[in-house]
Amino acid sequence: MEITNNSKVKGPKINSFSDIHPVLSQTLHNFSPNKEKFIDFLEKSSGITRENFAYGLIILTAIYLIFGSGAHFICNLICFIYPAYKSLRKIDQRSTTHALNWLLYWIIFGTFTLIDQFADNINQILPIYWLTKCTFCVYLFLPQTDGVNRFHDAILVPFFKLLHYKPREIVSLFELQLNRLKDIDIIAKASDSLTSPIQANVAKKIDVVRKAQIPVIFIIGAPGAGKGTQCAKMVEKYGLTHLSTGDLLRAEVESQADEDNPLRKIMQNGELVPMRVVLDLLKEAMSRATINGSRGFLIDGYPREIIQGEQFEHEVRSPDLVIYFEADQKMLYDRCINRQKTRRRLDDSSDIIRKRLKTYETASTSVVDYYAQKGKLIKIAAEGTVDDVFAIVETHLDKVISKFRE
Repeated sequence: MEITNNSKVKGPKINSFSDIHPVLSQTLHNFSPNKEKFIDFLEKSSGITRENFAYGLIILTAIYLIFGSGAHFICNLICFIYPAYKSLRKIDQRSTTHALNWLLYWIIFGTFTLIDQFADNINQILPIYWLTKCTFCVYLFLPQTDGVNRFHDAILVPFFKLLHYKPREIVSLFELQLNRLKDIDIIAKASDSLTSPIQANVAKKIDVVRKAQIPVIFIIGAPGAGKGTQCAKMVEKYGLTHLSTGDLLRAEVESQADEDNPLRKIMQNGELVPMRVVLDLLKEAMSRATINGSRGFLIDGYPREIIQGEQFEHEVRSPDLVIYFEADQKMLYDRCINRQKTRRRLDDSSDIIRKRLKTYETASTSVVDYYAQKGKLIKIAAEGTVDDVFAIVETHLDKVISKFRE
């Protein structure tokens, strides 16, 4: 059984602070007719809107959790009532849907119970323990925040992956992160300088992409999986626009003469480029292609991390299909080495190839699981001939394309 993605649950979702008010408002106007009549009556009688009442209740609760003498009880009551009700409903219905989500929540809640023993000591330093615990638990159990799944993907998946590393690999992993931290200020400045002119142009055009009735398909897979080759055949048959994040980044780097360009250094080291840079380059290319009459997009090599996919969905739209080309590490390495002999690329030396494959393997598992849980992922073995692999691709792509061209 796997952690179930709450995105399948109907209703609005909170992906950023700016989403809180519209999602709260939509949720507060989504009651049954009888409850809606009663709430309307209360609003008219008191002159207070349901949104203002909710904000007032939240503020008063927060103040009490900091200064109130019964903060311990109120905090645990809030963190217990709704999750206990939902868990008991699942038991009564003998339903396994989201069962592991609630199991993970209760494990975290139990961990907090142990930490509660030191609450007085913590509050003597900073009196916000109960407020912090309550806020975090509410974030975890609300379906609108999808907190349990985000915690699972961001914390537990990397943690358990780390447990599988050998001691020497763990040291190498931390050395890699330390090296990345040394360059973080330079990278951030490069990201800002690169994206600021792009963002100004994209902001006016991205609505064109959102409104266009054309398919958006993510093509993911490790370096050497044959994404580019298969995309070329898809373009030939379906007339789609192929956007490779790797090609976009290499073109951007090559357009700048500075050899010390931080983005050049990131790619040469086989590391992941800052998310903001990649997304803005993609949005710019998609806007330009849509204006020029694109019939749909094959986005190759994106997303590399769940947060990239979530940000794309928030700023552009959700993909209609995600095709994942999977292959064993030896075949991927051999393909990359053979490619190195025919065309020289910034990121195709033997050491960098190994590093890129390791980086991709570490980051990609959660992405594959994320889209599989959303029911949008198709896994295709990349070991066959180009034509054999494409024959499988066609069966899935035909279904998606036909929806937009009927």
